[in-house]
Amino acid sequence: MLLFQVACTCSNGVSAGFCSASNTAACASCSAGFHLDGISCVANTCTCSNGDAASGDACTTNGANICATCSGGYVLNGDECVEEEEEEDTCPAGQNVCASCNTGYYLSGSSCVQNQCQCSNGQGAVGAACPTHDDPTCASCDDYYHLDSGSCEANACSCSNGVAVDSSACATHGANVCASCTGAYHLDNGNCVANVCQCSNGSPATGSSCTSHDAEKCSSCNDGYSLSEDQCVSASNVCSCDNGVAAEGDACTSDGANICASCSTGFHQDGTNCVANVCTCTNGVAKTGADCTSHDSEMCASCSTGYHADGNSCLQNICTCSNGEAQTGIQCTAHDSAICASCSAGFHLDGNNCVANVCSCSNGVPAENTACTTHNTNICASCTGAFHLASGSCVANECVCSNGAAASGAACTTNEENICASCNTGYRLDSGSCVANVCVCENGTPGEGESCEVHGSTVCSECDENYDLDNGFCKDSSQCFCENGQIPTRRVLSHVLDVTRDFSFLHEAPGLAETRGLEAIGPAASVTTNSSGRTAQRRLVDADNSCDYVFDGFCDEPDEYCLPHTDCSDCVAAGHYTASCCVDSPDFRDAVGDESCAEWAAWWEDPDNGNCDTVYTGYEDEMANIRNACPVACGECVRERIVSLIASPT
Repeated sequence: MLLFQVACTCSNGVSAGFCSASNTAACASCSAGFHLDGISCVANTCTCSNGDAASGDACTTNGANICATCSGGYVLNGDECVEEEEEEDTCPAGQNVCASCNTGYYLSGSSCVQNQCQCSNGQGAVGAACPTHDDPTCASCDDYYHLDSGSCEANACSCSNGVAVDSSACATHGANVCASCTGAYHLDNGNCVANVCQCSNGSPATGSSCTSHDAEKCSSCNDGYSLSEDQCVSASNVCSCDNGVAAEGDACTSDGANICASCSTGFHQDGTNCVANVCTCTNGVAKTGADCTSHDSEMCASCSTGYHADGNSCLQNICTCSNGEAQTGIQCTAHDSAICASCSAGFHLDGNNCVANVCSCSNGVPAENTACTTHNTNICASCTGAFHLASGSCVANECVCSNGAAASGAACTTNEENICASCNTGYRLDSGSCVANVCVCENGTPGEGESCEVHGSTVCSECDENYDLDNGFCKDSSQCFCENGQIPTRRVLSHVLDVTRDFSFLHEAPGLAETRGLEAIGPAASVTTNSSGRTAQRRLVDADNSCDYVFDGFCDEPDEYCLPHTDCSDCVAAGHYTASCCVDSPDFRDAVGDESCAEWAAWWEDPDNGNCDTVYTGYEDEMANIRNACPVACGECVRERIVSLIASPT
C-alpha cells in the first residue's frame, strides 16, 4: 500500500524532508540555541560557575559552561567567570596594557583582541562587523543557507502549482523550484507547467481536464467520430479505454466494451484494460502517474534525507571533511558536500567545516596546531617578559631574596630565582643579591653585616690593645682623637710666631674647608713677628691647587714660588721655604731668627724621601697622626702644613 507523504515541519530548526501524514513534525538540524532531541529541537541549557548561565542563542552548546554575567568578585573571561584581579596602579613601560577597546575589539587580559562572532551554518563576522565578541552574527552562509538579520537560515523555495523542494535542494532562497506538481501540471526543469493532451480526430482536453501530460484525451470529435471514453472513435463498434486509447475496427470486438489498443503514459495493459504503473524506490519516494513510465521499475521521484538521486535510483550521500571525520547517513544531507561530524586534534567545528583552533595567551605566545587543544581558550606555548609557563598559562615570576626584599614585575626575570630589589640594613645589592656590608677600621676589627650600615665606612666592632671603642671608632686611649680630621699639634711654633685665634683667612683658599672638613672660623688672620713687629697676611693655596702666593710677603720675590707643581715632593724640591729662602730673605730671617730658619728648612726637606712623613724635625712625638694622613697632592701638602702650624691650638 502506498503511504501519502507530505513535507515535514520543524520548530526551531530545519525540517527533515517528507513525512507521513500522521506525523509531520521531524527536524534534520536545529537553529542556534537549540539541539536535536530525537527528531525535535529543544532549547539548549548551559551552566555557569560563579555567575548566571547563558540562555537562548548565547547558549551555543547544550550542557556547556557558558556564562552571561558573573557574581561579585568575578569577571567574564571568554565564556567563563574568573576571579577578578586587583588592578595595578601603574601602566608598566613598554607593555601592551589596555583599559578599553575600539569598536570591533574586546578586552582579553590587558590586550585588545579583534571580535570573532559565532555562526551556525556559515562564517562568523569579525572586527567591526561583530559588535560583541562571541555573539551569533554571520558574515556569509554555507550552501543552501541565506543571511537573515545576521543569522544563517535554511533556504526555502516556492513552487507554483506543486510542492517545493526542501532546503537541502534549494540553492537560492525564495526561488521557484518544484519537487512535484499537483492537478493538471507536470514537472519541467524544476517548474510545474500545464499538461498538454493529445486527441486524434478531435480537440484535445485542456486545463484541469488534461490530468496527464501528453495523454490521448479528447474534449470533442471531428465529423464521423464520436466521443467514447475521452477518445474520438468511428461510428462502427465503439470501444472505450480508461487511461488509454480504445481499440477500433476489428480490434473493437464489442460495441461499448472497454478494450484498449494502447495505454497513456503512466499506465500499462493488463488484458484489455490500462492500469496504473506501480514503480518502486529504495531509500526514497517512487514516481507515480505519468512519471512512472515503466511498470514495476525502480523510479524515484525524491530521496530520503541522506540520499541523492542517481538516474532513477536513490544512493546514499557521501560527504567529505578536511581535517576531520565526515558525516554519514541522514546527517550527510547533501551528496559530495563538505560536512564534518568531528574534527582532528587542533581543529574545531565551525558550521559544517573543521577549522584550525585559535588560542590566546596573556603575557606570552599562544599555542598553535595540535597544542591548541580547545578553540578560543588561553593556552600558551611560551611566555614573555617576567612570566613563566604553568599548566598552559603564563603567570608572573616570583623571586626570592635572602637578606632583603625580592624583585617583582619586570625586574624578576627568572621564576624562583634569588633576585633582590632592596636590601636589609647591613647589606648591599651586588649583581642582584644582598651581600653583607664590610666596613673598615683602623686599630681594630671592622664591623660586618647589620653592624655596618654603609659599606666601606669606618665602623669598628672591637679594638686592638690600648684602643677604646667609642661610637664605632677605635681611639688611642693615651691621647685625644679627631673624627674625620687630624688631631691638633701643640706648641709647634709658639717660640717663633705669635698667632691670633682668628682664622677666617682660610676662606681665601677655596676648597680648603671642604677638603679638610673645617668650619668657618672668623675674620682674616694676621701673624706678628717676634722681632720686628711686621705684619703679613697669610694666604693659602688658591682654587687651582697650585703653590702660588704662599706666605706672601715673607720673601722678597714671591713670584718665584708660583710654580705649577702637582706632587708634594716636587713642591718641596722646588725650594718653597727651604734653607735658601732663609738665606736670601732678610725679612724672613729677621722674623724667625737663624736657628728657627734652619728648622724651617728641615720641615720642608725630608731627608728620607722628600715626602711629608717625617717633616717637623724635633716634633715627631706629637705628629704621628699627621704622618699617617699626609696627603699626596702639592696643594694638599702645603695646606696640611700651614693649617697644622697656624690653625693648631696651643
